[in-house]
Amino acid sequence: MRCGMAPGVPETEKMNRCLWFVTVALALASCASPRVGTEPYGELKQKCDAGSDTACHDYAFFTYDSNPRESELSYRLLCEKQLARACSNLAHRLAERATPDFKQARVLYDRGCEPGDGVACHHLANLYILAQGVEKDDQRALFLLQKSCDMRYAQACFRVSVIIQRGKLTAPNPSRAFEYMEGGCMLNASISCHDLGYMVLEGRGTTMAADRAADLFRLSCDRGLPRVCGSLAYLYQTGTGVAQNHEKHEG
Repeated sequence: MRCGMAPGVPETEKMNRCLWFVTVALALASCASPRVGTEPYGELKQKCDAGSDTACHDYAFFTYDSNPRESELSYRLLCEKQLARACSNLAHRLAERATPDFKQARVLYDRGCEPGDGVACHHLANLYILAQGVEKDDQRALFLLQKSCDMRYAQACFRVSVIIQRGKLTAPNPSRAFEYMEGGCMLNASISCHDLGYMVLEGRGTTMAADRAADLFRLSCDRGLPRVCGSLAYLYQTGTGVAQNHEKHEG
């Protein structure tokens, strides 16, 4: 997941160490670099001052709460240098403002998606689904979600599978839906493993295999998805795919 795209980062805006970033790679050296230990993430800033775009990107993310304006400027400059994650992160900030700028966010998500940022493609798809800054276009959204999944963004794989299963934007294709759901599970999305378990249990798009379904439910339960633990408990209660065990059912 990308630095500025991490979920849960609040929207407090940056202050004004702006000169540090104003002139791109040149300006990154203009502000005195703090010694490691004199401020949080001081080592990242030192690497940034030394010319590492990745460090500048990460420093902008980690200091966003305390200095949002400077971080946004940093993202903008790094985006101009073709760092896809920076384009995506700046777009995310613009889209989440009190007064969102969805049109500019779309441009930036597109710049992040094109060279291969899966999160950018995923968020761009959301704009097309919700008609935010663009005309509603569900087919374009589906294409972008598929592209995001191909770039190994697990949530997109899950969503494509659900869309195919519902058959609203494309013809129902159980085996194809299974492949996307399996892809999401392999990328460690617990919800994908859970739904994959039901697909295997019911033989949707694959061979019915209760024992494999139990393994998938167990995997998701161990990853902390509570409702999956209930599904696993049911299998123990009924002895489906596992030896019947009422203690595990009640546990």
